[in-house]
Amino acid sequence: MAGLLFTRRQRRLRAPMLDLALFRRGSFSGAVAVNFLSVVALVGGLFFVSQYLQLVLGLEPLAAGLVLVPGLLAMILAGLIVVPIAKRIRPSIVVPFGLVVSAAGYAAFAVGGAGFGAAGVAVAFVALGIGIGAAETVSNELIVASAPPEKMGAASAVGETAYELGAVLGTTVLGSILTSAYRSAVVLPDGLGAAQRAAAGETLGGAVAVAAELPGEPAGCCWNLRGRPS
Repeated sequence: MAGLLFTRRQRRLRAPMLDLALFRRGSFSGAVAVNFLSVVALVGGLFFVSQYLQLVLGLEPLAAGLVLVPGLLAMILAGLIVVPIAKRIRPSIVVPFGLVVSAAGYAAFAVGGAGFGAAGVAVAFVALGIGIGAAETVSNELIVASAPPEKMGAASAVGETAYELGAVLGTTVLGSILTSAYRSAVVLPDGLGAAQRAAAGETLGGAVAVAAELPGEPAGCCWNLRGRPS
């Protein structure tokens, strides 16, 4: 409701804070959508991968962070390398290619499943970083280039807003999906107290904490100490 009221007001103002006419340009709207969806996927993926590395593979936080460093470096390098490439190849080719590469990284996570080791996570995250780094660099340039000179500031602000909104929704939406999938699939052993059952059934982190409190056999009957269902 608040969004609708805001939109109506912006359309009536002579000097709106958000110029909705910018969204009539296909290149602008498409670039904003690429920014938004890329960040949703990236932040949501980080939420999942960080838990997988620490709670399933049992890595310490520092070690888990180091696994992701190659992917972050690949994202930065891809953003730098794609600049001269985008001058020779149309954005309509570069951006979809980058999204396909990042999708391949997500597909690797899906296919690898629970058997994915730290090395596999690092490789998949490199592919994800290359794709998103390339696509977002070009889309950010398109956002500004698609707007008239007097609207470039507003266009840049829209792109930044899409980025921040995507970061919030990535954690909220994909995090909720991950938590829901866990709650529907987790199998809890008999003999747990009410508080232990509630904690273990809520999140994977809670299950790991409860498993650490149990003797070896109960802890291992339905999940091991790293939080992986057996």
